[in-house]
Amino acid sequence: MRKTLLGLLAVGMAAGVLSGCHDRTPDEDPTLVADSFAEAYFNYDFSKALGYCTPESGRWIRFAASNIYAADVEALRGMASGATVEIDGVDDGDTDSTAVATVNVDGYLQRDTIGRPGRVMGAQTYRLPLVRRDGKWQVNLTALPREVRPEE
Repeated sequence: MRKTLLGLLAVGMAAGVLSGCHDRTPDEDPTLVADSFAEAYFNYDFSKALGYCTPESGRWIRFAASNIYAADVEALRGMASGATVEIDGVDDGDTDSTAVATVNVDGYLQRDTIGRPGRVMGAQTYRLPLVRRDGKWQVNLTALPREVRPEE
């Protein structure tokens, strides 16, 4: 009985290890990359958001970070919870190395003009361009993310 139990345990562990070898890492899945980036970016964790971007996208993240003022920080501190994000879908781009994620964001503190605190926004939709380089998906910003208007 003990040998049978140990044998079943060994087979179960081996199956678990072998099946784990075929799982995709987060950077191999454009949906996970878009979700992780959006969660960080829309909650003002710009250093984390940088980890999901192409190197050339860094300038846009640094620009966003440089435009945070004391009023924004106070507004963020006063929020009961952070922004929530949901990936609505990822569409293939023009090549097999590009894609566009549609992201629904709710409760995002949108920055206002200099000296005025931002305001918490209701549900908004954004599109994030992605590119696959060396087998890894990354967000490829050519501008700051902006809300998609119904006519777009």
